[in-house]
Amino acid sequence: MQPTREQLVLMAAYLHGTPRDKRQEPTANCGKVLAHALLWAGLWNDEKHRAFFHGADADNPVADAWYRALIALTQVEPDSDRLLEGSGNLGSPDGDPPAGPTFTACGLTDKRHALAEQLFAPL
Repeated sequence: MQPTREQLVLMAAYLHGTPRDKRQEPTANCGKVLAHALLWAGLWNDEKHRAFFHGADADNPVADAWYRALIALTQVEPDSDRLLEGSGNLGSPDGDPPAGPTFTACGLTDKRHALAEQLFAPL
């Protein structure tokens, strides 16, 4: 069974994130999280996606869809159901667009970090 886009994003955030007790804010750069999720999905194109993450190519539908999925995970309500916490300009559910992936950060919430450790530790 192929992992979903959200599962790959969460796994990348887990692998890039710092344990919650050692940080004040989420520390995984969203660009790095997305790059690894796209790579694992077999969708990474170095030249095409690198430009997207540095703001040179705003018209990249694949990377944009994955970034929107990551942002949606940071905006789940209520907070107790949220999988990712974010830092930086993440936009709003009302349509305000987020800043680019290199200017935002994300990390698993405390509850999800403990769950991810159980799920991904054997890998």
